[in-house]
Order: sequence, then C-alpha cells, then structure tokens
Amino acid sequence: MVMVSSKLYGRMVTALKLFFATIAVLCVVAAAPAMAAGKRVALIIGNSNYVNGTFLPNPGNDADKIAQAARQAGFVVTEAKDQGLAQFKSALKAFRDQAVGAEIAFVYYAGHGIEKDNANYLIPVDAKLAEPGDLLDEGISLAYVTEKLSGAERSVILLDACRENPFKNAWSEKFRSFFRNGLGEINPPDNSLVLFATQAGMKTPDGEAGGNSNFAIAVAEELVKPGVEIHDFGPAVMDNVKRRTNGLQKPLYSPTLDSTKVYFIAPAMQASDARTQDENDWTNAKVANTRASYQAYKRAHQGGKYFEAANERLEDFLVGQAIKAPLPPVAYVPPTNPPVVASPTSQNPVDTPAPPVVTAPPVTAPVPTGYVLPPAPAIIVGPVVQNPEPAPAPAPAPPVAAIVISPPKDTSLTVSPSPVVAQPMAQSATYVAPPIARQYGNGGFPVMPEPPQFALGPYPTCKDNWQSVVDPSSKAYATNECKSLFSAYKTNWLNKYRVVMNDYSAMIGDIYTKEVQPPNYPKRELEVQQFYNEMRRRSDGVLDRGYLMAEYEQGLAKFNADFAVVVESYDIATGCHGHPTPAGLAPNLNCPK
Repeated sequence: MVMVSSKLYGRMVTALKLFFATIAVLCVVAAAPAMAAGKRVALIIGNSNYVNGTFLPNPGNDADKIAQAARQAGFVVTEAKDQGLAQFKSALKAFRDQAVGAEIAFVYYAGHGIEKDNANYLIPVDAKLAEPGDLLDEGISLAYVTEKLSGAERSVILLDACRENPFKNAWSEKFRSFFRNGLGEINPPDNSLVLFATQAGMKTPDGEAGGNSNFAIAVAEELVKPGVEIHDFGPAVMDNVKRRTNGLQKPLYSPTLDSTKVYFIAPAMQASDARTQDENDWTNAKVANTRASYQAYKRAHQGGKYFEAANERLEDFLVGQAIKAPLPPVAYVPPTNPPVVASPTSQNPVDTPAPPVVTAPPVTAPVPTGYVLPPAPAIIVGPVVQNPEPAPAPAPAPPVAAIVISPPKDTSLTVSPSPVVAQPMAQSATYVAPPIARQYGNGGFPVMPEPPQFALGPYPTCKDNWQSVVDPSSKAYATNECKSLFSAYKTNWLNKYRVVMNDYSAMIGDIYTKEVQPPNYPKRELEVQQFYNEMRRRSDGVLDRGYLMAEYEQGLAKFNADFAVVVESYDIATGCHGHPTPAGLAPNLNCPK
C-alpha cells in the first residue's frame, strides 16, 4: 500500500471533485451566452485643445472620470481625446460596429457644441468655422452620432457640450444674431436616452480648471451606484447636478426608452443571493481553472466561502503544479501538407514567443489531448496554403484598419494579404492595424488570431530641437510646432492603437459567437471551452493594465513624460504660466488656460 500525506490526499480529492464538477457544468459553460448578449460598449470623447477655438481645461479629465465609471459598470470602453474631424468620424464608425447587438451603446462627449437651425453639432478640435455654413463640413451633427448607434438595443447619449459658441465673435453681426449659447432640444431616436448638461439655449460652466464639470461628476456617481435602473438614470443625474449647483444648472432629459428594466449595476444582493453568487462564481472559476479565474473569484468574494481554496489553486499555479481535470483524447487528423513558416517575426511576442524559422515536417503522430491553442503564428510574407499545389502569391495590399472576421468556413487555411514591412513614416502618420491572418486548423476549427502589436512608430523627435536656437521668435515657434506634433501623435497613434485593440477584442468575441460556440462543434466541447477561455483571457488583456497593453502603456508613459517637458519648454519660450516674457517678444496674450 502506498502511503500519501494528508495534504496530497486532500489535493487528490480536490482534483477528483474538480473533474466531476467540470463534467456536470461543462455543457452550461460551453453554451455560454454570446458576446453580443448583454454586451455593453461605450465611446468616451473629451475635446480640450482647440486649434482655433477657446481652450477647455476639463473635458480630458471628464472623459477619464466617465471612462473609469463606465468600466466599473461593465462597459467595454473606447476613450479618445482631442479628436480632429477625421479622427472623430473614424472613432464613430468603429464604434458603430461595436454597437451592433449591444444591450447598451453609451456615448459621452465633452467639448464645444453649437446649435444651428435646430440641429446640434459637436465640434472637432481642428474646426475653423470661418462662417456658420462651415458647420456642415467641419462639425459632427448629433444625427450622425445617433445613426451610428442604431444597431444597439438601446442607446445612452450624454452631452457635456452646453457652452458659449467660441467662434461667433469672428462671424459678421447678421450671422451672430442667429446663434444662441448651448444646444437645442432634439427628437431622440427610439429606445434611447439623451441627456444634455443643461437646458436648451443655456450654457454651463466648465468647472474648476483641472477638475471636472458638475455634470461629469454626477454622471460618474450615478453610473456606479448599485440598483440604478436605466429609466431612473436621467432623473438621478438631473437631481445630482441641481443639488451640486443649488438649482442653477438643470440638465435636459429626453428619453424614448421601452419598458424593459436594465440596471447599470445590479441592486445589492440579499444574503441568500450572495451565497448563491459565491457558489456560481466558484464553480465557474474551477471550470475555467486558470490563474485569472481564481483571481477574479477572490476580487469578487473577499472572505468568501472558497477564498482559501482559491488561494491554494493560485499557489499551485505559482509552483507550476496546477491540477487540471483530465481531458479525454480527441481524434486528430494531420493536414496533408503543413504550412511552411517563411518569417520568424511574431505578431505577438508578449503573448507567445514566435517559433523559429523551420520547414515543418509532415505530422505523423496523433495528438493525444484536446485542442491546444497554437503558438503565435509568424507574420506570413508569402501565400501559405495546405494544398499540394502551391497557389500563386496574392498581390500585396496596404494595411487597412478593418479586420476581416468571416472567412469561408470550409477552407482549410485562409490568410489575409501579406503585411507590408513598415517604412520610415512622417510624424503625422496614423496607426493602422496590420492585416490579421485568419487560419483554421484540423477540421476547420478556428485558430485564435493574434492581436496587433504596439510600436512607438513615428514618435516625435523634436523635444530638444530648439536648445541651440537663440532668436526668441524662432524658439517660440519651434516649441509650439513640437507641441502640435506631440498632440497629433497622441491622437493619430496612441489613441488609434487603443481603438484598434478594442476592435480586436470585439473580433475574437464575434469569432466565438459566429463560428465556435455551441452547437457549431457538438463533438468538440472541450476545444470549444478552451477557445472560450482564451477569448476571455485576451479580452481582459485588452483592458487598461491588461497583459496585451503593457507595451502600449510603456509608450504612453514615455509620451506623457516627454510631452510635459515640451509644454514646459513652450511656456518658458513664450512667457506663459508664471515664466517671464523673453527679451524681444511681446507679452503672450494667448497662453493656454
């Protein structure tokens, strides 16, 4: 008889319990709801640095505050700041695809807004608006925004844009008299909630510089309160703002919601409900059996019934001894002609190391386990097919932002056009996601596509360009030009990469929903479950501080540090923010506020 320690015996029992629990609930988890069911998406935009209009100190801060609250309420958030016309429209078009089938599509905008002929316009930071007629070409109509949300079950639009028109002083008197402050009432689309920061024709203060508007604070507070139902959200924000301003600011509420009850955050549970939730979350954590699933359980249930058990599971992962339920063998039929990897460049070195440059030998031995996610595929520089006769190489195509998610399902291997090697780019270049190779493994089972990889790209190199410049006017000009380059880089590169990664998260969710989830592969439940777990891991990795965003956040930290130096240099060169006016220059009356 073999003797075992009590701890080892306990872990063996735990493993057996895990196995039978997995079998019992596998069909439930494998049939997990589609990503679109209950999906919540949010687009948060804050425009502060207007090139030709009044600088607004707080919209960027307001966007950060609302984005944080929206994430806490379960939204997948796209945040963008200082959007020019092209970037603004691009963000809305990308959001249109994310909003399709969403339970709630949520848009918050802080910045300048103008009403003309009973139509409301949101103003991009590069608008010139030399005359009112230019609004049609240089503004974003509210109707354009609402159209982009038409694919969602219900929409929420919050406009913190009720300010004084910053362009009217440049217009002739006959035009100026037709315009009033703030925004005008609208007829909202079906099943929507539209909330303005104040009443029609009124303007609202921006709040203390460097802080937040009263409207943004109220929205963020009500969004994260447990038990706030969508029909009560607008009135709750209105009461919050009026209370903060002693009744001086009164938001305008325009709802057309149907009678369906939807909570941003569910009401606080009774003790019995909490126990049931504890049991359910622990079961789900065991079925997933990943480090992330046990950590998620611990975050949700501090002091919960299985808190110590979750700690034990995490300890097993730390020492590389995670006990997983045994997987029954899955029949494997090797491809007739495995692809030849022609480039060692990995599309995702952070996620999985790239394989070495090899010519793969024919696969002869059967694989004894279930579906295992493959390593990151190399960037393919030529056509890769599994046909005995190689197909001709496709013509190279430039990278495009759109991501293909629905290739022919019965094709054994499908790849998008070969990525183009990046050439030196001008500092005004825009981040464009490389084409993503869509592949299918044995039996047409989808292979998880690798995410776009972040690189600093056309990072501005102008930070020290003016150190040797003596002429005060030239130095002021050089620092201002450099500040503009940094702002453009953030808009066109950093913010665009964030949008692309959100698109990637939505794409892998669509692959699961449209191609993998039950009953697409009724005899391959374990592979379906593994695909689902990996999809959720990568979706979490795209969030702030997620593992897929590590290089991006390093680049963002570098940008913020360098940009602070550039702004300080500009202030010194132009005599702003307490710095003396350099000799030979007139006092700067246009210092940023």
